[in-house]
Amino acid sequence: MKKTIILMVFTGFCLTTYAQDTDESTPKPTYELAVNASGITNLLLGGDGEVQEQTPYLFAYKAIGEEGRTFRSAIGGRFESSKATDTDRRDVDNAIHARAGYERQWRLSPKFVTSLGIDLLGGYSVLISESSFATTKNKRWNIGSGPVWGIQWMISEHLSIYTETALYYRHMVSTDEVRFENSSNPDPERLTENKIKVILPASLYLAVRF
Repeated sequence: MKKTIILMVFTGFCLTTYAQDTDESTPKPTYELAVNASGITNLLLGGDGEVQEQTPYLFAYKAIGEEGRTFRSAIGGRFESSKATDTDRRDVDNAIHARAGYERQWRLSPKFVTSLGIDLLGGYSVLISESSFATTKNKRWNIGSGPVWGIQWMISEHLSIYTETALYYRHMVSTDEVRFENSSNPDPERLTENKIKVILPASLYLAVRF
């Protein structure tokens, strides 16, 4: 009986020690939330608040693991609607864009980090214009992928700013439809495009790590 108790205590001690060693050898990931601050920074620098070739993503999220292995994602969009009471015209401009991917980070110095990765992306947008005699509607969706490179300046341990450049391939499908009141309507026009586009490092993100 005593041998059994001693064996159980020894086994429990070994399992506890192993669990502690495992916890110590597996560091917790670092999480990062960022907001696209390009319009604000451009305005402060004397611009008009608009930046050419901005990425459409407003918020970004990263989970940074061991040796800089990082899951990255971002989302953005617009939801606008206006109506002119004098002409009874209504305009709608809605869009949603998202991306997710993987990157590897390297620390160049205590203040600078660089990264290289790849994204999968997709988006959908719709433009609607309604009047008393006609309605026009444009729908567009796209999917794509491509490599991305970034550079990040660590202002402090938790606060940083970064920018990215990418080479994205996109497959886009758009549909244009016009409908007239009290008349025959033509069939919607459908257009398919394949494009490769360079995204310049014009978007600036303000990031917080925790």
